Amino acid sequence: MYGKRSRRGDPGTAADRLIAELESEFDLMRLERYMSELERKDERLVEEIDALKARIEPPTRTSGRPSLRDTGLIRRWGGALATVGRIFWLKARRNRLAEEWRRCSIVADDIRFALRVMGVGSPRV
Repeated sequence: MYGKRSRRGDPGTAADRLIAELESEFDLMRLERYMSELERKDERLVEEIDALKARIEPPTRTSGRPSLRDTGLIRRWGGALATVGRIFWLKARRNRLAEEWRRCSIVADDIRFALRVMGVGSPRV
């Protein structure tokens, strides 16, 4: 009654393997969805950086040099400095997103490899 069961015919082993394969495929799908979300965030950051760069371009003046009395000059410089700081922060954010994407890509490759080793072939994604 409590004898040793054959490994080949053990229904628990087949079910455990199927569950592990399905979990791996599900993890891969979630990871790929997260990676595409990271790509969309990166695209939005690029658009925002381009818009900010266009905003800090110096205005064209027909009168030549700005006068020292121009009180708006200091205000514009302060605004430009704040914009440059924002651009720097957004570029740093893009670098962090790229690093996160690379990390996720490595994990996704590992999951795909594990699925091939387990005999699943190509994932159902």
